[in-house]
Amino acid sequence: MKSGGGVRSSLAAKTTTLMTNPQLMRMKKMPRPKSEMTSVAVTVSARLIPAHFAEWKRLGGVNWLRQHLRESIQKQKEQSK
Repeated sequence: MKSGGGVRSSLAAKTTTLMTNPQLMRMKKMPRPKSEMTSVAVTVSARLIPAHFAEWKRLGGVNWLRQHLRESIQKQKEQSK
């Protein structure tokens, strides 16, 4: 009689396969300029309806937000001069 261990082993094998996939490993770390790296990271989250989430993804997700924030900071610096 088999125990439920087979299901766990199968799941563990799938997880291991996903974690060792070279494409996923490259996607995990997004290089950023050293000027943007901070010692304290802040997580931002929002609850979105599916249409808003689809637009978020279409715009580029977090990469789009970082670029938008970078441009906004630069604009504020120029206005304050």
